[in-house]
Amino acid sequence: MGDERIHPTARIHPSAIIGHDVIIGPHVKVHEVTTVRNRAVLATGVSVGFNCEVTHAYVGEGTVLGRRIGLNRTLVCVDAHLSSSVTSPPSISATT
Repeated sequence: MGDERIHPTARIHPSAIIGHDVIIGPHVKVHEVTTVRNRAVLATGVSVGFNCEVTHAYVGEGTVLGRRIGLNRTLVCVDAHLSSSVTSPPSISATT
């Protein structure tokens, strides 16, 4: 039996760390040295770049996270594009 919280079309790099309580949707890409944890949700078509950390966040459909993005307690809307080296502490909401 497969893991129902990770869609079978999602592509997750072997070096990525995926928490037991996350949801990863269809056609999501999680690149190397990335951590997704603490009830994070990656919606359909999200791409999470190299060395990112997504913690307790919702990342909307079609969003692209560049390299070294840190999201914590953040809501990211549909089709957003965050460039490299962006950090969102709990008091900031990153949206388009």
